[in-house]
Amino acid sequence: MNEKMHDAGIAKLHDGPCSCELETALRGYAARLKEVNGDNLVGAFVFGSIARQCYHPQISDADVLAVTTRPCTEREIAASVSVSQHVGVPIDAVFVSCEQLNSDQFPSPIDFLIKSTGGAKAVRKPEGSKEFLLHKEDVYEVGVPLTGPCPHELLNPVPWSLVEQCLDRLFPHLVPNFKNPELMLCRALYSHAHRRQCSKRSAGEWAARALPKRWRPLIRAALSAYAGGDTSLKTPQE
Repeated sequence: MNEKMHDAGIAKLHDGPCSCELETALRGYAARLKEVNGDNLVGAFVFGSIARQCYHPQISDADVLAVTTRPCTEREIAASVSVSQHVGVPIDAVFVSCEQLNSDQFPSPIDFLIKSTGGAKAVRKPEGSKEFLLHKEDVYEVGVPLTGPCPHELLNPVPWSLVEQCLDRLFPHLVPNFKNPELMLCRALYSHAHRRQCSKRSAGEWAARALPKRWRPLIRAALSAYAGGDTSLKTPQE
């Protein structure tokens, strides 16, 4: 089963909007992470829009989960930040140790984040991450290994009650703090309705069919904007 998932994941990086150049860049990034972290790096996985084949080069980040045997040293963190600046695609990476990886605590313990948009930097989250369990569930479901084993060999599935808890806690923050907020709201509704996650685009397409008609102009405007690389809040023209 794991081998089939692995093969399917590799195929995802060759198909659709994720170009061979992007795949090469991401695999090169994983190789450089391995160089600077050595045996401490257990695996690196791409998830989110790339794994779900809806990557948009104008607005999407490359979502990466890096798993380490222990929390990184300051030197390893600095080196990981440095290699994240020269990938050719914005990196949004979360680093967790094996001990932190399968904690069901909420907010979730993590080592640090790397945000490369606007200049790469490491972000500590001593209070824990309110989003990590959603990321972990996404990696478990569709994550593609860039280096290391298949996701199912490292990750336990997230109990759906915890996924719903994350969604409920994040719901008030989706509009002011996230790109494409209408589609983020659609995705949260889809997850509650179907007990699984999906891409923003798929959630918007579902919502345009499933929600009452009065919401459809807004959703269609959001989908059109997303396709064109616009991330702002939309006011539809009736």
